[in-house]
Order: sequence, then C-alpha cells, then structure tokens
Amino acid sequence: MNFQLEELPDNSITEAKLVRYLSARIGALFSSVSEMLEDVELNDSAISVGDTLLAQGFQYEVMAETAEPHLVTAGGLKLRVLADASERMSLAAFGADPLGNEDSVPALQKAARAANEAQATLVARGRFKLIGNGLVELTTDCDFSGAVFDCSAWSGRFVFGRKNSAETYGPDSAVVRLLMSSQDLDVGSSRFSGWFGRPEVSDSFVIIYTEQDFYTYRSETKKRIELNRVYKDGVVSSPLRYSLAGVNVSSVKVFRMEDRRRTVKGLTLDIRNNAESNEYVRVSTSLLDLDVRFIQDENIYTPRNPTYVYFAECCQVRARTEMQWAIRNESFNYAYNFQLNTCYDIEITPHADGEGWGATGNNLCQRVTLRDGVLSRVDFHQPFMEWLRLRNMVVGHSGILVTALGTLDLDTVTFHARNMASRSDGFVKGRGDTGGFCDGDLLMRNITIISNKGVGDLELFLHSQSSGTAKPAGTPIEYRFWRRIVVDGLDYRSQLNVPQRLWVRPGKIQFADASIAVCEELTVHNAHGSGLNVEVNLDDRLPSKESLFALKLDLENMVGETIATQGNNANFRVLASIRNCRGFGQEDGIAFKPQAPGEYTMTGGCVSRIDCLGTRPPIAPVLLQAYGTVIVDTHDDRDLVTASQNGDIRLLDCTFRVPVLDRLATLLGALLERPKFFVNGARKRWPLGEDLHGKPGNLELPHSPREGQKVRLVMGYTSNSTAAEVELLIPAVGGRTVFAGFHEDDEPGLGILHRTAETTLAVSGPVWFRYLRLG
Repeated sequence: MNFQLEELPDNSITEAKLVRYLSARIGALFSSVSEMLEDVELNDSAISVGDTLLAQGFQYEVMAETAEPHLVTAGGLKLRVLADASERMSLAAFGADPLGNEDSVPALQKAARAANEAQATLVARGRFKLIGNGLVELTTDCDFSGAVFDCSAWSGRFVFGRKNSAETYGPDSAVVRLLMSSQDLDVGSSRFSGWFGRPEVSDSFVIIYTEQDFYTYRSETKKRIELNRVYKDGVVSSPLRYSLAGVNVSSVKVFRMEDRRRTVKGLTLDIRNNAESNEYVRVSTSLLDLDVRFIQDENIYTPRNPTYVYFAECCQVRARTEMQWAIRNESFNYAYNFQLNTCYDIEITPHADGEGWGATGNNLCQRVTLRDGVLSRVDFHQPFMEWLRLRNMVVGHSGILVTALGTLDLDTVTFHARNMASRSDGFVKGRGDTGGFCDGDLLMRNITIISNKGVGDLELFLHSQSSGTAKPAGTPIEYRFWRRIVVDGLDYRSQLNVPQRLWVRPGKIQFADASIAVCEELTVHNAHGSGLNVEVNLDDRLPSKESLFALKLDLENMVGETIATQGNNANFRVLASIRNCRGFGQEDGIAFKPQAPGEYTMTGGCVSRIDCLGTRPPIAPVLLQAYGTVIVDTHDDRDLVTASQNGDIRLLDCTFRVPVLDRLATLLGALLERPKFFVNGARKRWPLGEDLHGKPGNLELPHSPREGQKVRLVMGYTSNSTAAEVELLIPAVGGRTVFAGFHEDDEPGLGILHRTAETTLAVSGPVWFRYLRLG
C-alpha cells in the first residue's frame, strides 16, 4: 500500500474506521452479509467510491451517493454486487435469508435486476420464503438447483422474458406491404420473397395476423394466424400449409431472437398450503432451457382453472415441468398444470399425472413436442399447427383432445383408462367446440392402452361436435376427422374379467353445424388385444376426396375380435388390403364383415366368418378375394360365409376347419379354388350330392352354388381301377355344361350338367355318374 496519511479523514477517524478503510484497499472480509449490512461504521467516511468489500465470499463495489445501489449498509454506504470470476451472482449476496425465516422477494427482485443487467448467472442455495404478489423478471441464466422457494404465502410469479420488446407492424407498414406483395405465398412455400433484405424481420419469430376467416370456436369466427421462424432474406422454417396469396394481412408481430440460448436450472417451488388460483411461472422468450419443479400436497384446489406454468409467444424453448400429480379440485375438473399459447417450436418434458382432469390446456401453437413424461391429459382448445409430437409418454384417463392443422405424431405412448374417470371414453379426441375437425395426419406407433375402467367400451379415437361451429365461407381448412390415420403397434390390455371392447372407428362422426368428412386412409398394423374391433361405418358420411376409392383400408397383423365395414353410398367405395389378421386368445379367427361397397383383398390370417350381408344387403358390389386364409368354425351356429347378390367372394387356396361336413354348406355361396377341408382335425374331401352309382339323375346340393364354381365329377370306382375325375363349371340356373366322360368298359361319352334350380343339378348322357366333390 502506498498512500499518504493526509489522505485519511480528519478528526473523525476512529480505530474501527481505520480498519475498515485499510480493509477496503485489500478487500474487507465479513463473515456474513448481514454482518456487513448491520455495521454502522461502514459508511462513506471510512470507505471510498470504487472500493471492494468481501462478505461471505461475495464481492461488493462501493457506489457513489447518487447511484442506484443493490444494497445499503446501516451506515448508509451504497453497494453494488459484483459477479464472481465465473460470471455468477448469488441471491444470498443481496441479503436474502437462506433459512426461509424472512421475506426474500425484495432481495430476489434486486438480484434479478442485477443479474439481468450484468448478464451474469443468478444462483441460489437454501430455502427462501416469498411473500406478497411481487414479480421476479429474469432475462439471464439461473442456477437454482440448490434452492427451494417457499410460495405458501405468495401470489406473484417468475417471469422469464425477452431482453428486447416485440415490434408490431400495421397494414400500412413496409413489412406488411412487402409480405403481401411476395410472389411465393402458395402452399409449400418456405420463403417470403418480399422480405428479402429486410432487417426488421431477419432472425426473428413472427406472428402474422390476417383478415381471413379460418374456423369457428364457440360461435366466434376466428381469423387466420400464421406463426413462423424467419431467417435471413425471408427464408422461413415452416412451409405454408395453406396459401397466403390474396389474403389480407392486418399486422405482423416481430420478436427478435435472443442472441444466445439461456438456461434456468432447478427452479423448485413449494406450493403447499397455497390455495390461491395462481400462475407461478410465465415464459415469454426464445432460446431458453427451463427446469421447474413443484412440491405439492394432497389438498384439493378449490379455485377454478389455475395455471402454474404459462408459455406465451415462445420460440425454440425447451422445458422440464415436474409436478407430483395433476392439479385437482372437488369435481376433478378444469385445472391446468401448464399452458401453451401462440408458441412456436417448443419442447416440454412434463410430469403431471393423477386424478385431475387436466395437465395441459393450450391454444394456437405450432411445432409442439412433449417427451419422456407423464400427463393426465393433453388438450388444445384451438388448433395446433404443423405437428404435435408425443415421444415416450404416459397419458392418463382424459387422453388427447385436439383441434389439428397438422400431424399428431404419437410414438411410444401409454394410455391409462382409470375407473374413476367418466371421461375415459376415448384416447384421441377431436374438440367439439371447434367442430372437431382435424385437418392433418394421425400417426400412432407403439401404443399401449391399459384399462381397468369397468363401465362401457373405449374408443381409440373419437370425434365430437357442438353447436356454434359452422365452417366459415372461404376457409382453406378441409373439415375432416384426419386425412390419414396410421396405427403401427397397438397393445390393448384390459384388467377386467368382463369383456370390454376397444373400437377403432374412423367413421364415428357427430353432426351439428359443420359437415366433417371421413379420413382418406386408415392403416392398422401390429395391433393386439381382446375386444379390439375395427369398424368403418360410412353410412351418410362424407368422403375427404372424390375418387374411385375414397377410403383406403390397410390392416396387417391384427389380433382382435372384428373387422367390419358398411356404407349406404354406392359411390363411397373402400379399397382394402387385409393381411395376417386373426382372433384373440381361444378365438382363433377374427370375424370379417365387408359390407361397404368396394374391393377387398385378404391374405393369410384366420377368420371365423365372412359376412357380406349383415342386416341389409350391400347397396353396391362388394368384391372380396382371399388367398391362403384359414376359416374356422366358432361353434356358434353362424354361417361361415354369408354372401348376397352384390357380394362377390372368391376364396383361393384357403383352408376350412369345421367339426362336421354340414358346416361347409354356406361356402357354396363363394367361389372356391383349390380349397382344403379339415373335419374334426382330419383332412377330407367334400362330396356334393348323393352317389348316383353310374346312372343319370339329380344331384341335390346343400346350398345354392355360385355360377362358375369349379367342381370335380367323380366317375367309376377305385375298386376296379375305373375311377376318374373331370373338372366342371357350374352354370347359372337354366344353363348347361357339356363335358367328356366315360361309361362302362371305358367307352367315351358326352355328359350334360343342367342346372334346373338353385340347388339342383341334373346330369345325363352316357357317363358313369357318381357324385361331385370339392377339395
């Protein structure tokens, strides 16, 4: 130290002040922050501006009397907290009580402002009590992994916001005019040429508000809103789903992207004993990683519709939100652990499961991913756009309730249907208050459904529609319940001893103010479960598109109870491919009921019956070809095959297993080629008609055969080596078939098979007639 004695203050000097003065030159050391703040000797008579103090390991700079300080000592000295060598600031350095006895909100607010200004990381260790309703606004990194914030008496919130304010450009601005003048606003465009070289929108998140009527929500017509991430020269991240050409844009809200990604670690809020309807955390920024956890109790939350974490106007945010269980109230109704509103490209790892009706309720968002978590439900009141992805998730009894303008992509998701929830009626549902439209694809992979709900059947997906949801004129949205539905990997497990069905019914659509069309494609692969039923009911339904086959049906490796279609529109045809489907458990065969007009191809698998008639004959032709399928008798006295005038069934290389030959009779209603018959486990040939013992006569068949059915006429006897066969085609009623045969002494002769009635065949001519057979 090199200073002159005359630099010391005059006659006010004391030993304590001298110690403080000297210590300030080397960095005074206090054992605690409170000791420093309570020191009445620590004032500007002993310390100079710019000096540094140390307390509890924290650094403080002495400020001028006119400056705005972080702290003021009992002696009136103004101090500013300095970041450490790692650019970190501690909450304790601002006088917060780490033992949780005193209110820490003022200290937390000061610490937040200081850390924001210095862009230092705010850290906290200990338990801090928050009282009142103050806001804590943060625009920097935080590490709270060693802290718990006691919120039992707090109704404020943490706000993680932007450093820069948003700019809104009106209809007369260059931003809006240049956007509308772009030449590339058609479907699929990923560049707005009018924004080339415009710094106002470069590297930003934008919300584009238009005058186009889009959809109706609870009787209110909603205007179209577009979200996007803009890079340089008008290049955008999301291609346009609907054309913007000719659409009036009313305004564009521009949010500058943050210059770096920020992180908030370990924010833990103890909300026990807090009965306030509260929003504890609000996020409105870009490029943020957030980790927040709530400590809860088992009290029932009486306020309606609390939201604990609210994400608004976010872009490229990742968050982990952990609750011990879903918020609940006395009616198990309307409570949200977190919400998303007007967010783009957001990824959340959520944990909130339990008896509560909801874990998340959301509005218009785009590119949403939920992964590696547990939720009691997922809900989008107003549409999600582009995609909503669930990865490795567990979803509770209330399922997924959405309005979609994009792809709902579920991969490795388990649904729990609990017996205490009246809403366990469906797992993927269209919201009724928008009309239930889902204009996009539903992709479901590796789905598990576990049910112990003892009342009623369950629906894999379920449409609903309420009044006040009419389709606005001019909207580009196609009002349908999904464009394409793909299920690949479905395991349905019921814990009940009574049968409970899980229905896959894309045509189960409610009608109110809006007409909703059926999907274009339904694919179900690798689905397994007792009571699993695929039913496509097209009665009075609208197709998504006009084509020869308006619905494509693709089923493979399905183990369940029934596959059925029906329809009363001759022009709404199904094109179906069904492969390797079979029954569940002791039921070897799955019931197959193709009754909607169209063409069906079945390969392999095992069915218990084929019913093309049902309660009414098909209104238009139903064409079915089965290859290598096994058809088994279920001992319920139902016909193996039920055809009709419009039911054209062709069974090629199929195997039939029955307890007695009589059960084969209805097979004559189909065309059989190279059939194989097993009666009580033994392979048999199926004789048709009585043995005529070499004489002309009538053969009475057990069922009316199809015209063109190939049968074999047996002639002669094996005992004298005269047995021979000839293949014949059964004609229509009144028709004849002429064939070459033989009679005694191997003399050739021409025989005539005359179909005189539906089940009567008259044979005549010099032929050794015995009987007809199949197999």
